[in-house]
Amino acid sequence: NEVYDVTGAGDTVLSFLALGYLAGIDIKDSCVLANKAGSIKVGKFGTYAINLLDMFTANNNKILNRDILYNFCDLLKQSGKKVVFTNGCFDVVHSGHIHILKEAKKQGDVLILGLNSDSSIKRLKGESRPIFKEEERLELLSSFEFIDYIVVFDEDTPLEVIKLIRPDVLVKGADYKDKYVVGTNEIKEYGGELVLVDLIEGRSTTNVIEKLKGE
Repeated sequence: NEVYDVTGAGDTVLSFLALGYLAGIDIKDSCVLANKAGSIKVGKFGTYAINLLDMFTANNNKILNRDILYNFCDLLKQSGKKVVFTNGCFDVVHSGHIHILKEAKKQGDVLILGLNSDSSIKRLKGESRPIFKEEERLELLSSFEFIDYIVVFDEDTPLEVIKLIRPDVLVKGADYKDKYVVGTNEIKEYGGELVLVDLIEGRSTTNVIEKLKGE
């Protein structure tokens, strides 16, 4: 982190060392934890109390580990953030995808994208897909500022991920207008909202692939 203000940095480090000791964490890991907390503190102006959400997001990594998903999203909501979720393969990213993602971001404070794994795409789309592997898709999507976090799922649907995130808003394209959107029943149980975003006509991964084949 860039250093803005060292006020309270020492106290923060000592506090986290003590926290690690009391929690039974060995001294090496406690020092790593304390150093991380101190580096966050110097990036803030004035005195600042480091919280769990700060620690979760300190490494600026957009890829979320599924094991922490429930606790992480709970912290987001406790801090007053409105969580939005959408999902897809995003195999060949095009302007239609960008449009939906930007519109999804407008629905709240934090946009989490559920991304189909390679094996999931193969089951859904066939052996010739994906065109771009998971690592490449993650690298590309992570570069978009309107996507806050990404979680990869291996199932055919994102239902289990949705249950962990419990988004305030679930977003899909308007092509789902007459279809059931996975997770709708679950989010409505706690007052969540389903939003369908209008599509850009003629923009789809299938169309892109067909055009490339025709060249």
